[in-house]
Order: sequence, then structure tokens, then C-alpha cells
Amino acid sequence: MLLIVLLLSGCTALEDFKNGLDREENADTVKIGIFQPLSGADKEKGEQEAAGIELAHKLYPEVNGKRVELVYADNRSDLDAAKEAADLLVQKDVDLVLGSYGSTLTLAGSDIFKEAEIPLINISCTNPLVTQGNDYVFRVCITESFQGTMAAKYVCEELQQKGAAIVKCRDDDRGAALAQAFADKTAQLTGEAEAGDVFIEYESGEKDFSAALDSIVKSGKNAVYLSGSAKDSAALIKQARERGMTQIFIGSDVWEDKAFIEIGGSAAEGACFTCYYDSGSEATEQARDFLQAYGKEHGKNAIPDQSEALAFDAYLLALDAFARAEDNSPRALRDALSKTQEFRGVTGTIRFDKEGDPIKSVMFKTVENGEFIHKYTEEPKWN
Repeated sequence: MLLIVLLLSGCTALEDFKNGLDREENADTVKIGIFQPLSGADKEKGEQEAAGIELAHKLYPEVNGKRVELVYADNRSDLDAAKEAADLLVQKDVDLVLGSYGSTLTLAGSDIFKEAEIPLINISCTNPLVTQGNDYVFRVCITESFQGTMAAKYVCEELQQKGAAIVKCRDDDRGAALAQAFADKTAQLTGEAEAGDVFIEYESGEKDFSAALDSIVKSGKNAVYLSGSAKDSAALIKQARERGMTQIFIGSDVWEDKAFIEIGGSAAEGACFTCYYDSGSEATEQARDFLQAYGKEHGKNAIPDQSEALAFDAYLLALDAFARAEDNSPRALRDALSKTQEFRGVTGTIRFDKEGDPIKSVMFKTVENGEFIHKYTEEPKWN
């Protein structure tokens, strides 16, 4: 009996010793969870976001003198697997989580992270539901409607136009949200409720845009906001130019598609659109550093995907929160993130609103000589 007691006491002491070593090691480490689809249907997108995080980690492997450890959990592009992956990261005691690609995958894990009080920084999901009602979730990319808001600022403030004719595809929820945000902001900026009320609709895949073009001319507006797809928008613009119309056409990030230039041809020249990231714009010092590091990693002429740039920013925002937090507790990190003010990242200058959505710079691209190039950077007002 005495021998057994001594053996058990020894085991307990050994376990306490190991736990002490673990605590000592963890004291010099912060853990960031990578919650991504690294297999399954969304594998390519998940790996792109992970690559952006890993590049940032390679450049900045420490914060506050502590080593940053990346802890991976593959949600396998599956809702049930996403819940399992979220539980795994909680069990591994991560301090903060980055991801996931795919709004439904993010939503599957976000409640689990909220219950564990672990902050989540989403990278590329634009669905408003991702952040609503969850004060532990933040996102780096702008929502779709914010594109409409910033496009209105560009039209009214930079182009000095009193609103625009708004053309949207019927039964297109995304386009409707963009169009409404554009109209609301235009009315606010001009002080004229009717400034953004010229709504014109067409059917998806329409071949003849004569009715819409007649309405644009009748509106008397010099600017036209098109919230539809690259193909439909390019076809409409081409027909407008063939009629001799000289209006300025503005759209959203979906225009950054080779189909826009292929269909529009020379008529697409000068059209501009909002986007999440523009490698041709070195808007911040961090953007220049990112491009230099990306070139070293992938080749001088390699062009980063916007998801890699957004992921790079998500990692930097995490480090910034660690640096500013009162301690490394998840709640303190959440509070630090919510107080982010004008953080200068790769994709622009960022702060978070009360929902955890970013108020940030928005890039504009234009078509010049058959190529998408940087046009303008629109900065929001920070009050």
C-alpha cells in the first residue's frame, strides 16, 4: 500500500511538473487559430487565406516579446465539420481565431467561439449576418452595401455630381442592396431626397437595353451607377456608347472579371468600380511592404489575390489587438479590437463600427488600354 501511494504521489508530482512546464512555455506564446476549409469544395479559397496569414506570420512571428503560434483546424468545407473544427480550437485554448472563408462556415463556428469568449476576425465574408448580434466577431472586408455608400461619395464629392441614375437587375438581392446604399448616401450628401431615386431595372441576361438607356437619358444624370453583373453591365455600356452616350459608368467589384473587358471592348474604357483590394495602389506603407514580401515569396511579377491581402491584414489586426490589450485574455482582446482606430493595413485604413464591420478605405479601379488599373482611393470620414 505504501509503495502504491508513493508511486501515485510520484505520478502526480510528475504531472504537476509537466503542467508547470506547459504553463511556462505558454506564458511565452500566444495562439492564433486558423479556422479554414483546407479540404473539400472550398479548399482553394481557404488555402489562399491561410497563405496570406502565413506570409504575415513569417514577417511578424512575435508580439509583445512572445512567439505567435498558428493552430490549424480544417473545417473541410462542411457545416458539421466546421462546428467540430471550432470546438477543436477552443479545446486547444487559442487566444483568437482568423477565418473562415464562406459565410455559412463562419456562422457555424461563430456561436461556439462566442460561447468560449474567443474573438474571431473574419477575412472575406460580406454577408451582414456574420457579425450581427455577436460582439466577438469582426471582419476585415467591407460589406457589399458599403461599396454602394463609398461609390456615392465618389460620385458626389470627387466627380461633383448631384446623384446618378441607378440601374439594377430585377430579382438581384445583392444588386438591390448596393443600389439602395448608393441612393441613401447620395440623398444624405446632396440633401436632396430625390437625388438617388432614379431607379431603372432590367432582366438578367437581357440583350437589348434600349428601355434602360432611354430612361438614363431621360433622367438627365451624367453619372450612372450599375449594380449588376460584369456581363450585363458591359453589354449595357457597349450599347450606350454605340448610341453616342457619354455618361460616366460606375459599378462594384464584380466588374473585375475578364468578361467585362471582353464584352465591353473599347466601350469599357474609363468605366470604374469599387474593389476590396488593389495591388496597383500602395495606399499605405504596409501595402508596399506586403507587395515586396509577396514578390520575394512568389516571384517579382506575382500579383496577390485580394483574399491574401485581406488575410494579411487580419493577422496584423490580431497582433495590434495583442499589443494594445490589457492582458492576453480573449475578453481583453475583444475589447482592444472594438477600439481599433484608423489601423493602417494593406487594404487601407480600418476602424470597426459597433457591429464589428470595418469602416475603411475603398479602392476604385478603371479600365485603361484593356487593363484594370488603380483609379482612386476613397477614404471614409472617421466620425
